[in-house]
Amino acid sequence: MLQKGFLKPEISIDQIGKKRFWTGVVFGVLSSFLICLLSSYTRETFRLLTWDQEPYIIPEQEFRLYDLFYSFFATCLGSGFMLIIWLSGRRIHAIKKNYLRIYAIANIWFVIFIVLAAIYRFGSILAMVLYYNFGGIDYLDFLHRYGLLLVLIPFFVVTYQWNIIRLIFKTKYWIFLSYFFAIIISFYLYKTANPNREILNNYYKEQNSERIEFLNNEFIQAKHFGISFSDSTRNILLRRFSDKSFKIVRKVQSAFNTNNKVPIDTLILEKVLIHNLHYQGKYYWNEDSADSNWCFAQPEQIYNQIIKYNDIDEPEVKLLFEILYEQIQLFDISDLGVKNWQEYTHYDLTRMEYNSFIMEWTRTVYSRLTQVTEKLKSLEKYKRYNYLIPDINFVDHGRRQEDIYLDI
Repeated sequence: MLQKGFLKPEISIDQIGKKRFWTGVVFGVLSSFLICLLSSYTRETFRLLTWDQEPYIIPEQEFRLYDLFYSFFATCLGSGFMLIIWLSGRRIHAIKKNYLRIYAIANIWFVIFIVLAAIYRFGSILAMVLYYNFGGIDYLDFLHRYGLLLVLIPFFVVTYQWNIIRLIFKTKYWIFLSYFFAIIISFYLYKTANPNREILNNYYKEQNSERIEFLNNEFIQAKHFGISFSDSTRNILLRRFSDKSFKIVRKVQSAFNTNNKVPIDTLILEKVLIHNLHYQGKYYWNEDSADSNWCFAQPEQIYNQIIKYNDIDEPEVKLLFEILYEQIQLFDISDLGVKNWQEYTHYDLTRMEYNSFIMEWTRTVYSRLTQVTEKLKSLEKYKRYNYLIPDINFVDHGRRQEDIYLDI
């Protein structure tokens, strides 16, 4: 009686040839190692290219996801190269239905090139296009939205390859053995075949140490008030030119437009946003209404919030004065003095750049700030907070700022 698969020989080392078998295994492992390195270094090169705009810093969880994907993806492609070498041997040529062997090799090559093209096209070019559109990179959330896709791609590649092999051979336990060794090799690559990503991370931390330290300290202080901010909020606030950070700036700004007391968590965010020199947008300044380019609460809005509190010991009151202090620091850069460029920190240079921005694109904020600080200094009730509203050493070389009268 004929049995199913009687025309197909059972795959074995003898069928492949010992020399070709081990040649395929060695070449497959080496190619996996090289592909994994290429993928990881491509990612780091992309991150390096973003330094002229804003460094693309990836959370540790996302780093691990990419590293795991690169290692499994590289192993699956290496498995494809190994199978191609096996199917190219002389002993395999002697098997009946030679067209199936050619069909299998062609399909494996096809899958390798298609998957490589897709991964590198969408993983590099698309990411760079979105990144340079300011904020578009926020919507490439592979960790939470596309994590399953990164799992399925390697699984599809290796499964498809062995499904083609099943047209020629009876594979039996070989498929399970290939999965087993692929997992071992993948985890080995995950541990060994990755560049030192801390080089760029440490440079970023050193360059932005003042901003990061201020943000961390404020979030620690917030816990004393029973407020806890998420890691995602922290990661968003570390970026000054992203769509999500722009939205936070505008949302916090709008909170001061109401007659209600602004919640303490919003006050903490406002203080961080001012100190860390955030914007409400990029390259979309309103020339007709210059003061609308001011990215934060207006000084008189802060004053109106302060007088809502009868008890000046409330933490909100101190936070509001600290917000005024941070606004004063935006106009007063006299503490930076005149130095060699090498002596300025990255934050100093950014602060001077931001000072030029508010001089160019606002008109009456300085006048508003001056009147509010003078009014608060004249009130005996707030005398203890006078150290937070120092006199402003302000120089307007372009004479762009204009006076306005506030009825406060």
